[in-house]
Amino acid sequence: MKNNLNGNYYLTQNIDCSDTINWNSGAGFEPIGNYTTMFTGTFNGQNNTITGLYINKPTTDYVGLFGYLMAPVMNASLINSNITGRDYTGGLVGYTKLGSINNSYSTGSVKGRNQVGGLVGYIERSPISNSYSTGSVKGSQRVGGLVGNLHHQSSVSNSYSTGSVSGSSQYVGGLVGSTETITINNSYSTGSVSGGSFVGGLIGIHLFAVLSNSYSTGSVSGGSSVGGLIGYINHASANNSYWDINSSGQSSSAGGEGKTTAEMRNSSTFINAGWNFDDVWRIFEGKKYPEHIWNGKLGELVTNGYGKITYPNNYRVYLTPEEIENYVSFDYRLIYINTSALDPSFNSTANLTFYNVAVTNPAIYVDGELCPSDLCSNIESDTNAEIVTFTTQHFTTYHADKGLIPMYSGEPFYTLDQNPVDCGGMSEGDVCSGIWRVVTTGDADNTWRFFAIAESDYLLVDYNTCLLYTSPS
Repeated sequence: MKNNLNGNYYLTQNIDCSDTINWNSGAGFEPIGNYTTMFTGTFNGQNNTITGLYINKPTTDYVGLFGYLMAPVMNASLINSNITGRDYTGGLVGYTKLGSINNSYSTGSVKGRNQVGGLVGYIERSPISNSYSTGSVKGSQRVGGLVGNLHHQSSVSNSYSTGSVSGSSQYVGGLVGSTETITINNSYSTGSVSGGSFVGGLIGIHLFAVLSNSYSTGSVSGGSSVGGLIGYINHASANNSYWDINSSGQSSSAGGEGKTTAEMRNSSTFINAGWNFDDVWRIFEGKKYPEHIWNGKLGELVTNGYGKITYPNNYRVYLTPEEIENYVSFDYRLIYINTSALDPSFNSTANLTFYNVAVTNPAIYVDGELCPSDLCSNIESDTNAEIVTFTTQHFTTYHADKGLIPMYSGEPFYTLDQNPVDCGGMSEGDVCSGIWRVVTTGDADNTWRFFAIAESDYLLVDYNTCLLYTSPS
């Protein structure tokens, strides 16, 4: 890319950049574009990820994956990056003018001096939309969780930041450090914010600008001109925008309206103010703050080496990585989900896959009982891949185990006798026995292991009925 800074580029696969920590004698990756040779092409990451990017240039300006950008960037995904620069430093872009950023994000840490942001350090005459940053951001002045300095005819929409932000001097904000002649709408920040002066939960200093339908919830601290939403405001507006007076520790702000945590987690607070809960926002009523509809996870939700959950195409689930870790538990042949603690979007029709389960005729059990067909369907197994899959209508506790052999017909075997045997009406000391003749219909030379599984109120059950059988050639 450095040899052709006006080319059109597409990222076709995930890239592991963790070795960049060893590049250039410890300085790491060289940013794409600078003050004299800007990147003027296009970049489409196609939602492929760039992981472990490392840049350590504390005496250099215009630092980020892109140092100086005058071009559109879209679908860029930076994970666990570690970016250090001086002025105009950002996780994705250090400085951009006459460019655009859409559907992009950065996680990891960003450090600099002035004009420092989790996603972009400085931006002018350029829009940011449907983007976010989650890493910590540190600097001196004009420091923001998403953008350090949002300047002159630029905009931020449908975007957010969640990482902690600290500035040793002034103009420090959870989303944006300083604004001037810009617009921000439908955006939020949740990380803690600390600074010297002009410090706000969302915006540090807000000049000749328009803010609407946005909020902040993080704790806010500083020396002077400190506000729950905005630190200082002049010839600017904050329409239908709020901060949490409980979590922020701030009862006042230069703009916006303070609400309690309970009010901030109540949809009526925002719907009554005209927020769009049809196409832009959604809320887990009483449990969470509003979040963007666009930011739900699509498709496959992998939890660990024991299994995965797959939703239909274009279905969105709203979970944080912490919620997945705390409330979704896969173990050997078992999945447990605390649905009461999770967003209702999770509890929907999905396919479940168990790994490392080599069962020919699997059965799915729900809360200890055989799962009924209207709840668990499309049960399949692949003994070579050692996986079991099935479709469920909602979530609870499931586990996969050996199932009943079908009677009279079936693949790869079936019984000629009644299966299961009903021994109802027995008393203590009675004996019940069963004989099953099995016909194999699968491929020759396969070996099957058969078990007799009994359900009894008594513990005296004979399980010595394991049989290995190899189908004839």
